[in-house]
Order: sequence, then C-alpha cells, then structure tokens
Amino acid sequence: MVIDQVLVLYTEFMPYNLAAFNSLSWITGATVHVVYWDFRKVSPYVPKEVAGIKFIPRSASNHKSLKQLIDLIDPDFIFVSGWRDKLYLRLAFTARLSGIPVIVGMDNKWERSFRQILFSIAAKVLHRFFFSGAFVPGKSQY
Repeated sequence: MVIDQVLVLYTEFMPYNLAAFNSLSWITGATVHVVYWDFRKVSPYVPKEVAGIKFIPRSASNHKSLKQLIDLIDPDFIFVSGWRDKLYLRLAFTARLSGIPVIVGMDNKWERSFRQILFSIAAKVLHRFFFSGAFVPGKSQY
C-alpha cells in the first residue's frame, strides 16, 4: 500500500509529535497535513514548517474549509487525537461515510477507572460511526 496523503487532526501539538509525523513523511514519502489547536493550549510551542508536513492552525479552519481539504488531498487515512473536538468528530464521521480510514489516538493508558470503563462501553457503540481503528498506549515505559 502506497501512502501519499495523510490528514492529522490534532489538539495540542508538541515537539515529540513532530518527530513521529516527520518519520511518517520521510519513510512513506507522504505529505502530512496537520491541523492543530492554536488556542486553549497548555504550552507555548508553535510548530515550524518542515518539508513534507503542512501545518494548519485550527483557528483558521472551519468545517467547510477542512471538508474541502479532505476532498482536495483525498487522504489515505485520517488520524484524530482523541474525541474532544466536535469539528474533528464531524469530519471523521463524514470521512468514514466516504470510505476513508479514520484512526483515533488516545494518550492516556488503560487504568480500569470507572470513567474509562464507562467510556469503553459507550465507545463500542459510538466509535464505529466515527473511527475505523484506535491507537492506544500500552504498558507504562517508565
């Protein structure tokens, strides 16, 4: 499978994310389009342009402009960081209807908390409408 275009819908973009997406672009030759939150941020980090990666601030985007981007680049897959952004969920739903694989990423490890168990039950029903797969961290590495 050749990967040519990837769309990433991200919340708080950090330098370690850049390394991962840079590797994705370098290994596959794909152009990675990253929509990132530039509001409600915890850190002051602002991503710099890198060959193979195009950054789009979330504040400069709306449903129409991002839907046009999806139609234009026809991504091989979409990666969504979590389910907090309602616009990202709308785009994921539309992409799934179009047959584009949509992967959700979660950054908190499984701890069997009441909240996680409750959400995992709801996710079995709801996630299939938005996502075709999930990327979840495993055992703690520290």
